[in-house]
Amino acid sequence: MKTAFRVLFVGLPEHLAIAPSGHLLGGECEFTSTNGCLELYGLPASRSFEIAVLGETLCAEDLTEAARFIRHRWPLVTILLVCAEPVLLEDALYDERLPAGLSQTKLTAELSRLGEGQQARRNRGERIWEC
Repeated sequence: MKTAFRVLFVGLPEHLAIAPSGHLLGGECEFTSTNGCLELYGLPASRSFEIAVLGETLCAEDLTEAARFIRHRWPLVTILLVCAEPVLLEDALYDERLPAGLSQTKLTAELSRLGEGQQARRNRGERIWEC
C-alpha cells in the first residue's frame, strides 16, 4: 500500500482549497488547508507534507513569511505559488508558479506532476533546501 501523499494549502480561495481529489499518484491523499500564517504556525512540526500550495489570498508579506516558515520546518517540501500578479518573492522560496484563476482540474494535474518528482527525490533521500 502506498503512503498517503500530503498536500498543504495556505491562503487559497475556498474553491481550490477543497481537496481536488482523494487520489493523486495512485495513492490516498491527505489535504490540510490553512487561511494564513497564524494557522500555519499552529500545525505540529511532526506533520509532514510533500507539496505546499501558497495562494493568492495572501499578501506579499504573508507569502514570504509562509514560504520561509515552510522551507525551515519542512525542507523537503515542494512549494507551488498560485498568484496573479508578479510578487517580489525570492526564487529560493518557491519551486513552481501558476497563474491565479486556475481550475481545480488544472491544480490536480499540477499536484500530480510535482508529486511524481517529489517522490523520486524523497526515495533518493535528497534534501532540496538547507535552512
